[in-house]
This record gives sequence, structure tokens and C-alpha cells, in this order.
Amino acid sequence: ESPELKLKDGVLSGTGKTFDIRIHALCAQEPDTAKWVERLEAQADQPMDVAADWAAHCQWWSEFWNRSWITVTDNTLSAEEQGHIDHEGYIRHREVIDNGALVAQSYNVFRYIMACQSRGRIQSKFNGGLFTQPLRYGGKPRMVATQVDDTTWISHEDDRDWGRRFTYQNQRLLYWPLLMSGDFEMLQPFFMYYSDMLPVRKAVTKAWFGHDGAYYRENIEPTGGERDCGRTGKPLKTPPGENKGQGYYHSFYFTSGLETIAMMIEYAKYSGDTEFRDQVLVPFAREVLLFFDKHYPRDPDGKLRIDPGMVLETWWVAVNAAPDVSGLLHCLDELLAMKAGTTEDIAGWQRFRKEIPDVHLHEIEGRMAIAPALSWSVKKNSENGLLYPVFPFRRFGIGMGTKDIVEWTCRHRTNPNRFGYKCWTQDQIHWAYAGNAFEASEGLVHRYRNASPNCRFPLYGSEGPDSCPDFDHFGSGSTALQRMLVQEAAGKIHLLPAWPAIWDAE
Repeated sequence: ESPELKLKDGVLSGTGKTFDIRIHALCAQEPDTAKWVERLEAQADQPMDVAADWAAHCQWWSEFWNRSWITVTDNTLSAEEQGHIDHEGYIRHREVIDNGALVAQSYNVFRYIMACQSRGRIQSKFNGGLFTQPLRYGGKPRMVATQVDDTTWISHEDDRDWGRRFTYQNQRLLYWPLLMSGDFEMLQPFFMYYSDMLPVRKAVTKAWFGHDGAYYRENIEPTGGERDCGRTGKPLKTPPGENKGQGYYHSFYFTSGLETIAMMIEYAKYSGDTEFRDQVLVPFAREVLLFFDKHYPRDPDGKLRIDPGMVLETWWVAVNAAPDVSGLLHCLDELLAMKAGTTEDIAGWQRFRKEIPDVHLHEIEGRMAIAPALSWSVKKNSENGLLYPVFPFRRFGIGMGTKDIVEWTCRHRTNPNRFGYKCWTQDQIHWAYAGNAFEASEGLVHRYRNASPNCRFPLYGSEGPDSCPDFDHFGSGSTALQRMLVQEAAGKIHLLPAWPAIWDAE
């Protein structure tokens, strides 16, 4: 569509030096093709007001950038060197002078990317979102690609690893930073995706396990259906005490629902949105918590015994895994403190809270640290599940007076700086909660010096273990930067809890 051009026989033609060309897309479900075309044409027939559209566009972005920002510079550099960032295009590691500026640039560009792609009905996909593109490879990649004249390989722009399904360990990291930056409207597609599928997940839980509640696993289709990629595609029904590690990466891993509750709680607290609290958070929390209540037995002391269990995808045989125990404690305590839910909800959550065991600690070289579980074995993947009681389920941290425990746990974490500080690893977030400015900032610099050699834009996370563009790589780093500047604990706001003295920030 263009006021200056005419379309005839599929050809757009005309003369002039300036053209306003608009391409219309209709995102609607319509069984009748003719009606779909009719709706699209009606949309295209609406009068255009370029001046008004441009003014609205500028106003939206102005309000967005004035809502929240972080800028950083290295105060040991000269004025000429501060803010200097160089080397873009088809490189593996960025060489920069001002590391603080590099970290802030990565934070702000990621926020911009999320603003571009998180205002629709469906959450953005961590590996590409709207920004998939042909990628250049030196050798033949694992995805479909075509070899070109210079012997490199070019992938198809629509290809990405893991297909259409949403993998929670990645997805959540795109949305955690949006809480502290106040980008509440951009959070809605994430929350609604999991909330809207609650009836499906309740039905799946009832049909497969035979009890009430709703479980959410790592891999779920856009429809809400099961996607495990395991041997059967379904979670196992192994009795307590008989888990020998014969399952798959997600067979007993149901932590995703708890973390979604934790994020919904944070949103309700940040925003004061009581309608969301009552109509989204409470119904969702009710069913996820009911699953854990119904699914697991109690020990002789009447405490919940999460068995069979896993520590995320890392330890395939576990009892009372730290992520699940801390997630239950965190979510129940927060919901009760908010006085959320009905009288019946509150009574049930108070009873259930008394049945949750403590997060298990153990001694390492004479000092206490958080353990991955009460018992754990059969290592397969690379998450640091023992630090989930620090983040996302805040039971320990510098603001809670347990800096020493977090610091010692970080020193002895299962998987330090895996994948070269890339992807969904959370090391810098956990160092921030330990109050360790050096480890947090150094890790962020390593993280953001990684660039994808497959595309020219250096703000796309590179492949390994997940495909390019890898946005959870930046979501994790953005969350860490925020927590280095500000943390909240026990009703108090802590400023600069893990901030390096050589970086200045606004």
C-alpha cells in the first residue's frame, strides 16, 4: 500500500523521489480464507496519518527510555577512553576499552530487543524471537544450511534449535529483568502463556497422574501439550525410593511452575496490580502448589518428601532437591505475607507450609554451604541448582544476613562458569546476591565479550549450548547487573550491594 504508487497485475509502479510504502499483516485466526482476505483489505483501507503515527511512535519510545535506564563507565579511564566500544561484525570475542560501558550497552540493547518483540499475544522465544536470520558458518552446522561460493554455509532464516517448543530454563531469563525495569506490559505475554494453559495442564495432570493440581515441565508446546523429547515424551511414574536415574532430563523436574509463581508474586508486589494478583496469580499458584501437595508422600515426621526428584536437569536422582524445597518455601511465605487468596486458600497454604522441610545445608571444609538436595547423584547437565535458594527463590543472600553461606556455596558450586560464561548460566546473579562485586562484574565482562561469529550484530548471543541469537544469555546478565545495583530483602532496599568501585553508574 502506498499513496504515491499504484498496484496493477501484481506490479507496484509510479514516479517520484519519496514514497510511503506500508506492508500489512493480519494476525488473526479465521477459518474462511475469503473472510481473512476481506479483513486484511479492510485493515489496509484505513486512512494513513504519517505525522500522527510518527508522533505516537516517538512518544512511546521516549516514555520507554525515560522509564528506566542504566549507564556505566570505568572511572579509571581517561575521558577519551570512557564509553569506547569497538569491533563489530563476524567476531567471536569483542575487544573493548571500557568494560563498564560494554556491560551497560548490552543491558540497554537487550531491553530494546525485548521491547521490539514482547508486546504480542505469545512470549518471545529465547533463541531468536523475531530476529531470526540467515547465519554464516565456517563448517556445516547441525541445522539445515546451504554452502555458498566462498565455501561457508548459510542457514535458513527460519531455522533454530529446539523447534517451536518453549524451554522454561531459557524463557524465564528474558523476563526477569523486566520486573525491575518496570516494563510491565512486556511481561504480560509471558505470564498469560502459562496462565492461559492452566486448564490444559490440570487436565494433563489428572489424566496422567490421577490427582488434582497442575505441573509444568521444562518443555511445553505452544498448545500447552507435553513435550519432553525423552524416550516416551511423558514423565515417569516411578515409586518413591526407586529412582535410579533411568529417566530423562525432565522426568521428575517440575520446578518451572514454582518459578512462574515467584515471578508473578514479584510483579504483583512491584505493580500493586490487585486484579492480576486475584485473577491470575492466585488461581495459578493454587493449582501448582496443589500438585506438589498431592504428588509426594510425607516422611515419618510429617514433612514433604520430594521423591522421586531431580535437581533441575543436572542431578537425575535426588530427594528434596534445593530448587523445589526453596521454591515451595519462598512461594508459600510470599503468598501468606501478601494475604493473597481465599480464606480456604490461606488455611491450606498455612497447613502445607508447616509440612515443607528446610533447605538442606552441609559442611564443606569446616564452613556451611547449601546442598543440591538431601541426597543427589547421577550428574548429566550443568545448572547450579544448589544456588536456586539464592535466586530465583530468595531464601539466602547478603540482605538476609547469610552472605557467608552464599559466598561459600558459590565457591563450591557444581558448574562454575560453564559454556564460557554464556547462555542461561546464572553465576553473576548469584555472586551479586553474595555481595561479591569483583566476581559479579568480572563475570559480566566475560559474558558480554562473547559475540556470535555467525552474524554481524555483536549483541546476539552465540551458539553453545543454545542457538543464535541467544537472548537468555543477555537476560541473565541483565538480571545480574540490576542485582549488583539494588536488592530487596526483609522489607529493606539495599543500594550497591555488589558494585565495583572502579565503575560509575547512573
